[in-house]
Amino acid sequence: YDDYKYGMGGRTGYVARLSSQEALRQFTSRRITYLAGGADSTQNGDMDTDCGAMAQGPNRAARSAYFFRRIKQLAPDAPQRRVVVPGVAHDGEKMYQSARARPVLFGDGSDIVGARE
Repeated sequence: YDDYKYGMGGRTGYVARLSSQEALRQFTSRRITYLAGGADSTQNGDMDTDCGAMAQGPNRAARSAYFFRRIKQLAPDAPQRRVVVPGVAHDGEKMYQSARARPVLFGDGSDIVGARE
């Protein structure tokens, strides 16, 4: 359950260049927004069901919540946030079209010169 790609053990190549602590420090220093479908809780045929994945949660919605909670436990000040899109399962089109995801993906226009005039 703790072997790479599910954990930090047994890493090779570029992901093994940093210690686990250095990788965590680098990762939690980055500004990240996680988008999660609030209804992404069923197996649609392509969800990872390997032992390591299932140890992270029974479905994508749970895995997202558990992962984010763990990041905030390890690094409470990490500039990361989680945005849940209610009613959306594993559906990219619905995520992109949702009112909650659009500002995350494309900005709210506040960085455009004259946008607030």
